[in-house]
Amino acid sequence: MVQIQYKVVDYREGPVGKLEVFRDAKHLPYKVRKSLGSQTDKRRITEGDIYVRHGSQVTKPDKEEEQALQEEGNQTRANIH
Repeated sequence: MVQIQYKVVDYREGPVGKLEVFRDAKHLPYKVRKSLGSQTDKRRITEGDIYVRHGSQVTKPDKEEEQALQEEGNQTRANIH
């Protein structure tokens, strides 16, 4: 489960909502828990999918990125015990 915080902050000409997502390495990689969208929807999100942000774009990770996320999570979990 991703931890988030929502608050209203002042920005330029008035208040806006700010949604902050906290990254916790011991939970990496974050995976989609439940599929969303129809089978024919090209924007479908499927259970088990992983997404990463590159600047303003959100995409599925390439194999190297996914492996790095898995290794970071494994390493963090190993250091906890």
